[in-house]
Amino acid sequence: MDFGFDAVDLIKSAGYLGVFGTIILENSVPLLFFLPGDTLLLTAGFLAAQGVLDIKILIAGGFIASIFGYMFGYFLGHKVGKKVLKNGDGKYIKQEHLEKTKDFYNKYGEISLLIARFMPLRACVCFLAGVIDMHYGRFMLYNVIGAFAWAVLLPLFGYFMGKLVPIEDLKIVAMVPVVAIVLTLLCVPALLHHLKKKDKKAE
Repeated sequence: MDFGFDAVDLIKSAGYLGVFGTIILENSVPLLFFLPGDTLLLTAGFLAAQGVLDIKILIAGGFIASIFGYMFGYFLGHKVGKKVLKNGDGKYIKQEHLEKTKDFYNKYGEISLLIARFMPLRACVCFLAGVIDMHYGRFMLYNVIGAFAWAVLLPLFGYFMGKLVPIEDLKIVAMVPVVAIVLTLLCVPALLHHLKKKDKKAE
C-alpha cells in the first residue's frame, strides 16, 4: 500500500463523506479491517493544515462516526454473529471458546475496547462484545472514551505535522500509525500479564 497518498486520493475525491463512511465501516465490519482508518484520519488532519478540510469538522465528524461504527459492530455481533455461530453448530467456534471470551471481556473488556481503537482489528473487538452480550452501558462508555481519543489524537497529530513538514513528506508522516500499531502490539502481552497477576493477588 502506498501509505498516505491512497488516503489523499480518497479524501480529495470523496471529501468528508468518504472519510466518515470509511471510519464507520472500518470500525464496525471485521472483514473490512484492511481499510486505512488510522492512516486516513492522520492524512485528513495533515490536509486540514493545507486548507483542504476543516479540522473542527473532521474531529467532530470522526468522533461521531467512530462511535456509530462501534455501535453497528456491536449490533452485528449481537444479531448476526450469534446466528452464524449457532447455525454452525460448533463448526466455527465451540461453546467453551465463547465462555472463555465472555470471561475475558468480564475482566478486560474495558481496556480491550480502548486499546483496540489503535489497532487494525478494532472491529473484531466490538463485534465480539455484541456476541457475548457485554453490558451495553459499559460498552458505550468505553466506546465514547476510545472514540474521543482516536478521533482527536490522530487528526491533531496530522494537523500539526502538516504545519511543520511539506506535503512531499506525507508518506513518512503516514507511517506513524503503523509504528504505533507495532508498539501497541508489543505492549499488549505485557499489559495482559500484569492484569492477570493483579487478579491473582486480588483473589
